[in-house]
Amino acid sequence: MSSKKRQLTGLVSVATALALCFTIAPGAAAAAPDPANEAADLIAEVAPDQGTVVGTTPKGDTLVSSTESGETVVSTDVDEPITFIQNDSDTGGVLEVPLPDEVQLEAPVVADDGTVFYEGVNGTTDVAVQTLADSSIRLQTIIPEGSGASVKFTYDFGADARVLEDAETGQVYVEQGDTIVAEIDDAWAYDAEGQPVPTSYEIREDSIVQKITPTRGTVYPIVADPKFITGTNNWFGGRFVAARFTIAETTRIAAGGAATAAIGTLIGMVPGPHTAIARSVLQGIGATLVLWAGGARALNKCVELRYYYIAHKAYGLYYSGTTKGCR
Repeated sequence: MSSKKRQLTGLVSVATALALCFTIAPGAAAAAPDPANEAADLIAEVAPDQGTVVGTTPKGDTLVSSTESGETVVSTDVDEPITFIQNDSDTGGVLEVPLPDEVQLEAPVVADDGTVFYEGVNGTTDVAVQTLADSSIRLQTIIPEGSGASVKFTYDFGADARVLEDAETGQVYVEQGDTIVAEIDDAWAYDAEGQPVPTSYEIREDSIVQKITPTRGTVYPIVADPKFITGTNNWFGGRFVAARFTIAETTRIAAGGAATAAIGTLIGMVPGPHTAIARSVLQGIGATLVLWAGGARALNKCVELRYYYIAHKAYGLYYSGTTKGCR
């Protein structure tokens, strides 16, 4: 063997020995998985319209994300709701969303990008909360393999909240008192390869239930979310009056026999200076109100007629709930 070959063989042996030393040395072990950052990376890769995630600041036992419109407050106690507080204390509202009952979670930790991450107990579904720069909030579930052929998550909004559905567009809103505090964006779910997974929302009383149905080709984990668009209470046009009709009244309006009386009831609620314009707007929507009421009955819900007297616009809204006047 030539001296050059012997030298090369010796170098390879030394390199191999060093590699083995570094491989087994305790200080050189591979870094442990970081579930929070892994979740944030997955969301950034597959979620539609990612947006810019706002960082968090610890305040006592909460994590606070601030935007121009308000603050998202996440408690370190998993039993406490996620809260968005609008900056305008006079007209602003408060959105409260407890974590879904269907999940069991560890205390939250914060990923590098500001995502608040709750790891699921014993490898079950994780939850990731993101406040985006536009003041919207994404409450995402990260669903592992073995979760079942169909998965559901329920989102409540507190005893005083109402979930309303626009009779014309189907858009869903959350209202506290007389303030709409959030618009709920369309349901979405994507798998680990960025492929869409069938999903939909169902309104049950004043809760939203998201159903996710994986297919044979779904690659886990799945990311799904409700996105709450917050930061303004002026979706429709400011101050309003509203007439809510029970299921029996909605049925009569749908039959065409009570629409005129219903509209007259609403006109009587409008403040004096705005009454003339209100009458001219509302007296022309009788046929539309009949259609709205029919749509409500098809969903086993009630209709609310609402008139925004600054914007001079009328809306039909579907609502339900025995404690909210529907029955």
